[in-house]
Amino acid sequence: GTNAALMQEGRDDALADTLFWLRICCCTLTGAFVVVGYFVLGPFYSTEIRQCMVILAFCTMSAFVYDVFKAVMQREMMLVTLGWIDLLCVLIGGLVAIVLVIAGYGLWGLVSFHISMALIRGLLYVLYSPYRPRFRFNQAEAKWAWHFSRKIIMVGALDNVDFKLGEWYLGTVRGETELGIYGLAWRLSHL
Repeated sequence: GTNAALMQEGRDDALADTLFWLRICCCTLTGAFVVVGYFVLGPFYSTEIRQCMVILAFCTMSAFVYDVFKAVMQREMMLVTLGWIDLLCVLIGGLVAIVLVIAGYGLWGLVSFHISMALIRGLLYVLYSPYRPRFRFNQAEAKWAWHFSRKIIMVGALDNVDFKLGEWYLGTVRGETELGIYGLAWRLSHL
């Protein structure tokens, strides 16, 4: 939702700066929540699963921050560059994951795919985006962005909760194998 606001109304970088720092704050709070969750989930899940959760959560949070750079690139119609970045990320991330899985690292090979994607995509977005964050926050811009995007954010959050409840149920009741099959099928259906 906020990316749509930035693409539609972000004539200058005041809105981008505001959203960037809001996202940094949200990621800091979420990171603290994830670290606490690591310890709270200790009795219920193996250490390996919890470590994967923390790493994948930080990959997702980094995407949340570098999406500001991506939105500015979209606003500036740098679509070919975005396409090349995504292609490069998938190729390198896939290659790293395949090599590690073949080498016997299993789950960590798959996690490496997401780590590679987050690091490469974040680095390339920052390098190629014309946007450079400044330390400024505009309360009026934040209020406008919230009014513009709140319904989009709420629908996205509800969709995510709906999907994650299904994953939680499958993982808890049916086991990790069926959860993995379901996750792969869902991703393949959204290609």
